[in-house]
Amino acid sequence: MRESQQTSVQSRPRITLARALRAENLRLRHSRLIPLHLVCALGAGITCGTYFAISPWHPAMGSDAFVQLLGAMMPLMAGIICGLDADTEGTDTAYANLLAMPSRIRIFTARVGTLRLRSALALALAVATFAVILLLAGRQTLGLEAWAGAIAGLAFGSIPLFKTTRGVGYKWQS
Repeated sequence: MRESQQTSVQSRPRITLARALRAENLRLRHSRLIPLHLVCALGAGITCGTYFAISPWHPAMGSDAFVQLLGAMMPLMAGIICGLDADTEGTDTAYANLLAMPSRIRIFTARVGTLRLRSALALALAVATFAVILLLAGRQTLGLEAWAGAIAGLAFGSIPLFKTTRGVGYKWQS
């Protein structure tokens, strides 16, 4: 009897990080967060790109100002995204997706990782939209490597921000 109990405990399925990431992507597929990411990215890219395409600013200074704007908006956007996600999780499932799993750390890591990935894609869309508008206006002065470095700096620099705001979102949700 004792051996069968040990076997059943050892054979209990564990969630891997890859499975948790897949589950998070499936969960967020029909979320309101995807349209929010798209609207914010396209809105910022089009608005700022149009302004800097017709303004007397030097294009390199305009590009620098745009990337700084994105960096300054990251705390606000991370707070909004993580707050909406925590609110949805709390109201829809009462945190059952997080608390009922045997490996909460993997679930939390997958959730933050998925939100970070979508945020990085939104940043890339905003920067690409901005750069294309400047290119069409004949004012593009930066190369692809400069834009890629800006996206990477913004994306990697906000990782602690997403971890913190996601944790605070869970704490304040009741």
